Amino acid sequence: MEMLNSLISKAPTVKILFENERKKTIMQNLKGDLVEYSTYYDNDTVKGRLLVHLNKNKNFEHFGMKIELIGIIENFKDKKQSTRFIALTRDLEPPGQLNNEITHFDFEFSGVEKQYESYRGSNISVRYFLQSTLTSKYKNIVTEAEFVVLKFKNWNDFQTDNNPLKIEVGVEDALHVSFQLDRSKYHLRDVITGEVLFKVIGLRLNSMEVQITKNETLGAGNQIYTEKEVLARFEIMDGTPFKCK
Repeated sequence: MEMLNSLISKAPTVKILFENERKKTIMQNLKGDLVEYSTYYDNDTVKGRLLVHLNKNKNFEHFGMKIELIGIIENFKDKKQSTRFIALTRDLEPPGQLNNEITHFDFEFSGVEKQYESYRGSNISVRYFLQSTLTSKYKNIVTEAEFVVLKFKNWNDFQTDNNPLKIEVGVEDALHVSFQLDRSKYHLRDVITGEVLFKVIGLRLNSMEVQITKNETLGAGNQIYTEKEVLARFEIMDGTPFKCK
């Protein structure tokens, strides 16, 4: 009869709530949808509480409750190459019974080195998430909540070794072009400024555009592959320019 009642009634649900978080970050989830994530800096304490709803069950017998903080580098092309670099566990409740309709449990992970920024790429991702487990007689109730980690840098440190960038390309004596940027490091919200100098023009040109690309390199040894994604295109010239003096 006890087993029948457990199958008929709705199982308890667990919700993970974050506290002392920074401004939320919008990022793609693993399905490609844009989602708002709770955000922490790399040296922040990750804390919050779990809410357990019995869903009108009078009581719920369990064999303990825990929460884990997990950091993982996932390789989409080879799951065997995925690596967990953080795996911490906090025991929240010993075996017993839950009798209240809503019960909360506080958790805290302090002093945890979060060495990588969260990243969602084409072939690899860096993810941080909390996973709670309520162990029961019939089926464990597992809940997961992902959050974003940002590596905070002092602005003065960001400016170090941020020298102008200059690249020159050409086709023998037919074309010689110089690309110049005012610096080599940019904030994600910065405006990229620079100039293109045509030093030798022996070809008829129709147009010119500048692309911002993202190159993602994955692998080691002889198994290295790079995927290129064009983030933006800007047309900067229409027709053949005059030679720069």
